[in-house]
Amino acid sequence: MNNEKFYRTKFRTMLLSGTFTMAMAYLMLLCDNIVAGIFIGTDGVAAINIVSPLISVATSVSICVSAGVSILYARAIGEMNRDRADRLYGMGLIVSCFLAVLSLVILFLFKEMYFKSTGATGEILELAREYYTFLPFNAAVLIIVSYIEELVYADGDEPLETLSYVAQIGGNILLSILLAKFLGIRGIMLGTFIGNISALIVLLMHFLKKSNTLHFVPYFSWRSLLECIKYSITDGITYLLWGLTNYVLITYITRHFGKEYLVVLAVVVSLIEFAVVFDGIGMAIQPLLGVYFGEKNHLLIRKLMKDAIVTAIIEGVIAAILIFIFAAKFARLFGYARNNSECF
Repeated sequence: MNNEKFYRTKFRTMLLSGTFTMAMAYLMLLCDNIVAGIFIGTDGVAAINIVSPLISVATSVSICVSAGVSILYARAIGEMNRDRADRLYGMGLIVSCFLAVLSLVILFLFKEMYFKSTGATGEILELAREYYTFLPFNAAVLIIVSYIEELVYADGDEPLETLSYVAQIGGNILLSILLAKFLGIRGIMLGTFIGNISALIVLLMHFLKKSNTLHFVPYFSWRSLLECIKYSITDGITYLLWGLTNYVLITYITRHFGKEYLVVLAVVVSLIEFAVVFDGIGMAIQPLLGVYFGEKNHLLIRKLMKDAIVTAIIEGVIAAILIFIFAAKFARLFGYARNNSECF
């Protein structure tokens, strides 16, 4: 009875925290486009959308490590295997740092090749190049932040993890607006970068707490890494496919329809990305599922999955209603005038 009462309380708090976290993640995806729509215009929105597939790929890379490590970390804690938990955390941090540096180098080296492949030209291409200026640094920090966020959450510090998202989205919006006035579209990406740095600083406070159980142990194993990827590949591929789909549509639209339709694509992609909020359910159950699996508590595993399915259905219905009601108003956030928004 006590275990079930604890489960109910913990699931609710983690669901609220997870849903809020993913809602903030969605706002992060929207923020740059909305600020660009207000201060730069529709060309700015189109320029950001040209670069956005690379951000999706960076997110995919980070998830392929962080999600799997957090699942196996929670399972190791449930099995009372502290040494394995420490090794997994250490390995994940090492791999995330390596991937951050690798992404930084790749994004610098292949910048012009990427832009040429999109077929973008004129003012939109120039704006995309300006926006790209701080992208390599932002992608590197994003990989590290995503990993630390996931593990801090798995370690049970939901309030701090939520606070990090407040710092991230707050810093992003405020600084992007302020810097856009002086640096144009380049300032929007700089504001995003500083927002991610702010989130990282907040998350590092977790390691000063007595409740912290994340202990770095230098470790690497291909077998353990592949096991982590196995548990996170589904989420990782989702973001990768989003990025690839967006990239294919960008190249097709620029070659066959013209630049004005890139803004339409940006709005549609942003609506599709609203599904990221549903990841809050998965984020809530992952640590609990890992612990209960380690404890071999099949009763609570069944209850957890049942509650997750019911929650997903409820959230899906609410989301569908909201999109149906506010679709036209949503388009106007991107700088679209009323007569243009009717095409949606």
